[in-house]
Amino acid sequence: MAETSVPAPDALLADALRLSERMLAAARGRQWEQVAEMERLRAGVLQSCFGHDHRIQDRGLASRTIRKLLELDRAILALGRARRDQLATELDRLQQGRQASRAYASTRHWPA
Repeated sequence: MAETSVPAPDALLADALRLSERMLAAARGRQWEQVAEMERLRAGVLQSCFGHDHRIQDRGLASRTIRKLLELDRAILALGRARRDQLATELDRLQQGRQASRAYASTRHWPA
């Protein structure tokens, strides 16, 4: 029976970095479903990276890559928070508009 080979951690970190860069591009394009899907893929890649017995060969490269992953995550999260805040503002405006419409409709039935 052939053993399934697991890519080296260095290669997995490079894959995670590429996914993170694609996630940031998707976040900038407001493609949040794609961001979520890539995050699931990236989580699996990172789990594979640190979930087996292979050792990281180039610790300096791994350290730089992990710092870059964190930097990209911060940028993605900032875009997500900005979008969330924008949606909350839009929702508040819609609710205020509905309340104003109901108030107007209720005053139309008052005698003059």
